[in-house]
Amino acid sequence: MSGEQFDDYYQTLSTLLRSSLDEVKESLSDEDYTGIRDHLDHGAYGVAWELLWDLLHAHPLQIPADLVECGRRMGIDAL
Repeated sequence: MSGEQFDDYYQTLSTLLRSSLDEVKESLSDEDYTGIRDHLDHGAYGVAWELLWDLLHAHPLQIPADLVECGRRMGIDAL
């Protein structure tokens, strides 16, 4: 993967995760939202994905399509 492809890959992950987080923001506590957002801001996309995925499965909440797509792109088997 070239440097540009590498940058595009991580930008796509960031966009998908931030979109997913914004979609469910009203259903999360301020603490959960801020914690996940902090991980995103520091480039910890796998941690952010897992935290959001687990929170959404712990509650009867719809899983955003962007979160599923992000997991697929990261090669996560939990889908």
